[in-house]
Amino acid sequence: MPSRTLRRGWLLAALIALNAICVSALRAPTPDDYDMAEPPRPGRGFDRPSADAWSVTPTPTVDVAAKLHALPAPAARAASPGSVSLTENRISFAQLVGRSSSAGVVLGLAANLSVFRSTDQMMTWSTTPASNVAFMAASPANPATLFFAGNWPSTTNWISRDLGATFQSIRSPSSFSRVLFHPTDPTWALASGISSSLYVTLNGASTWTPVLSSASVFDFDWCGAGTNGMPKSQICILMNGGGQGQPAWRSRMLAVTADFGGTFTPLLQRQVEYFLVHPRFIFAIATDCTSGTGSLFVCPLGSNTLTFTAAHVPNGVTVDRIAPEQFLDDSMGAVWLGVQTVPPSSGVPSHGDVYVSDMTGSNYARVFQHVFQQTNWWDLESVQSLPGVYLVNELVNWQEEDATNNHAVPLLKTSVTFNMGKSWQYLAPPINDSLGNPIVCTGPCSLNLFGVTTWIGAGGYGFFGHFYSNPLATGLILATGNVGPQIDFRPYAVNTYMSRDGGLTWVELMKGSFVYEYGDCGGILVLVRNQVLTNVAYYSLDEGLTLNAFNFTDNPVVVTNVWSTSASGKRFVISSSRPGAPTRIYIGLDFTGILENACGDADYEFWSPPGGNCPLGRTVTYKRRKQTSYCFNDDQQVATHVVNSTNCPCSVSDYECDFGYVQSSDGTCVPDPAVSFVRECAPDGTMWVSQGYRKIPFDSCVGDLPGYAPKQQSCTPSSSGSAGGDSHAVSAGGLVVIGLFVGLLVGVVAGAVGFWRFTIWRRNRHRGGYSRRDAFEEEPFIQ
Repeated sequence: MPSRTLRRGWLLAALIALNAICVSALRAPTPDDYDMAEPPRPGRGFDRPSADAWSVTPTPTVDVAAKLHALPAPAARAASPGSVSLTENRISFAQLVGRSSSAGVVLGLAANLSVFRSTDQMMTWSTTPASNVAFMAASPANPATLFFAGNWPSTTNWISRDLGATFQSIRSPSSFSRVLFHPTDPTWALASGISSSLYVTLNGASTWTPVLSSASVFDFDWCGAGTNGMPKSQICILMNGGGQGQPAWRSRMLAVTADFGGTFTPLLQRQVEYFLVHPRFIFAIATDCTSGTGSLFVCPLGSNTLTFTAAHVPNGVTVDRIAPEQFLDDSMGAVWLGVQTVPPSSGVPSHGDVYVSDMTGSNYARVFQHVFQQTNWWDLESVQSLPGVYLVNELVNWQEEDATNNHAVPLLKTSVTFNMGKSWQYLAPPINDSLGNPIVCTGPCSLNLFGVTTWIGAGGYGFFGHFYSNPLATGLILATGNVGPQIDFRPYAVNTYMSRDGGLTWVELMKGSFVYEYGDCGGILVLVRNQVLTNVAYYSLDEGLTLNAFNFTDNPVVVTNVWSTSASGKRFVISSSRPGAPTRIYIGLDFTGILENACGDADYEFWSPPGGNCPLGRTVTYKRRKQTSYCFNDDQQVATHVVNSTNCPCSVSDYECDFGYVQSSDGTCVPDPAVSFVRECAPDGTMWVSQGYRKIPFDSCVGDLPGYAPKQQSCTPSSSGSAGGDSHAVSAGGLVVIGLFVGLLVGVVAGAVGFWRFTIWRRNRHRGGYSRRDAFEEEPFIQ
């Protein structure tokens, strides 16, 4: 199952902390079975490598067509299924990198620090010259360029410019802990040494030049380099710029250099604890040295200058920490920010509120309260094939505290929004179960699904597949959960569900807990039980109408995941282990022979997503394969799956409460009396004044609605005021607010920065954000 999107290589210090895996008979996986930068997710996980689990021992391909049988009997189809080809490899990977959608090449860093290469999407593997490798880094400008950093204290590295077909040995001035390629030039890269020095190469890693000396660098990134008129050489560095007679804030100074360390310009005259470069913004957490209060600052990357302003969050918000995982999504242009309200140290289950920014990334309004979260992972996911659709788990018993001061068992209910969080609704339960029997439920019943918090095993509540979608599988969602008043954590109560319409309606796909993955843009579904010993996998060629079972191995295994290197591909990998065996077993499934024909025009349907009339200000029509068309998706058809998008006239449904306003009991937006403003007057003597509403981010309706859109008026002496006065003013960048900086108690050590940055940038880079997507289609992939 799945890439929410973005990458860094520094993390491998944690990934190479190898421990052997021992799986006893008839037990479910435990947290020790997983060792990943981001937790194992359905369709994406790679398991804790064993110290001796490095040899590649592929078995011959097995034709299992004779073993196929249908559960239930498959419906009539145009062509009978062909064979599913199987391969088995005993090799444990700490990291994978590659580009599979076009070349089919993936490289894996094994437990013994050697690099292996696959040219058939991980079905088989061969050795390479690269050895004693700590981590791998891929160039976003040219995915064929890969850097393999030597394990500390080695200064011998490797570079490949052809996806691992050939390797060149490279010496470096220091053992590197992190390598960061330039976003547009594969011959440029930054690297940090073990002693916190920073180096740059401008010739493809042949030579490295110091940028900053020892113990000076806490963090670094290319920031807007070569875009919007900014210098190609522009680097943001969190550094120690202090010294005798210098202000205290310079001891953790965020500065920019465009001449590789010749000169530095401070970006904030505050002590910066952490910063994050995002494709559209730079976020920084800075502390006022006098008051000790931390604040979140935002710098847009849409101009040729770097200017930070304070983020505006409603009064009363308390943040006890901030990490990249709290930036939940930005695929629609607006930033979804999770703010923890109850820490895990209390007796109440950990939870928080979710805020969504406007398109400037600066002004935040709350869209959901009491979202369940564990270890800073949040039960909120976007439906990646449908803009503006999100699923969330609400902690119903958010005020309950266990009498023993342990965490109360969380009572979770799942909701969905089709309009970027303006309104939410519970999930409609299926009418019948997967056996055709009516589903009987008493009380306030709805369908409730597990999120990422249970998939990572946080809180000891189990390992269940979370709600999972893919940008290429239009409208499809897979998940595990149950029908009832809230989520039931008992394994025998968990079933597997699917939606074909973005979460509006659901069917029970299978009894029990499964892991699952998409292939062929949703034309192939693969499911395997993940809580018991099994040797049976299921696949569907008709989006769950029929499920075909086959034996993928002779001896039962404990399955931890099933995933694909490409959501448009036809090859899958099952990650598993056998009781008492020290190594992981990766079993490849090849479905290229299961059907003979590519889809034609008659095999596709035109479909529009749910959400009422003109969700987000437009009607969109998609082309997707019919459920009963037994053919492989045509690549050209998939590339043009959005066939029509028409903007609608603006209506009330296209607006939400502006920052500084709250929704009243009658549904209108009224001023928040706790918010004070300073109004900015433009050079022409006018200002924009909010009427209490703002257009929903990413909404494309046309024509402003009277009484809802901001209005322009002349500046007056009374242009400052509070919510109790007249209308609030807005500027081009949104409302200007006094004293609403969020109190951020930030405990970020320098070592943790590399881990966080790797995690957040693993999420969906090519969509311009960090929505939690897991396919590595058309981009470098790092696990």
